[in-house]
Amino acid sequence: MGLEPHLRPLRDTPGLNMPATLQSPPPKTYRFSIEDYLEMERGGILAPDERLELIDGQVVPMSPIGNRHVASVLALDLLLRRQVPESIRVVVQNAVNIQGHTQVQPDIALVSLAENLWENGISAADCRLVIEVAEASLAQDRGRKLEVYARAGIPEYWVVDLVSRQVEVYREPRGGSYRRMERVGVGQDCASDEVPSVRVAVEAVVPPGS
Repeated sequence: MGLEPHLRPLRDTPGLNMPATLQSPPPKTYRFSIEDYLEMERGGILAPDERLELIDGQVVPMSPIGNRHVASVLALDLLLRRQVPESIRVVVQNAVNIQGHTQVQPDIALVSLAENLWENGISAADCRLVIEVAEASLAQDRGRKLEVYARAGIPEYWVVDLVSRQVEVYREPRGGSYRRMERVGVGQDCASDEVPSVRVAVEAVVPPGS
């Protein structure tokens, strides 16, 4: 037997809004600060060998490192150290602090010598060029990581695409994106606008062709 009209369930009554006191509150989210993040590691909440980054207050796992990724990072490190001036440091897979709630670990960063490095670490303002080597992480490096670097005002960003054997060069950050993007393939060189002494042959940092 159906319900009498006056016993119709409240959720089926047209135009009836549930009282605010009966509605479920929206879930609360918490944005971790860099200090929160470091304290979790110091306190053993995060294992020291976990590959993690802090992005916009969220702890995010990083992709595993494969053999081709290792080979590319080593090649970049060797080439860049030969080319940068004394005022620039080549930083490999180390922390860059961005605006209090983000700490990322780019594969390579070319960094101006920072004041008070012992206390403040490396900030986005110190970075002249950031490079990510991408295979499994390609979507992340073109998406969320690109947005983070652009919003931080990092002037030049390279994505070494191990799948397509090319380098994507991003310049002129504006908001959460870059206004200019160039793809550089095998047989060509990537030249940095920010560090003019830097020029990298693409075939030196991507896997050999079949």
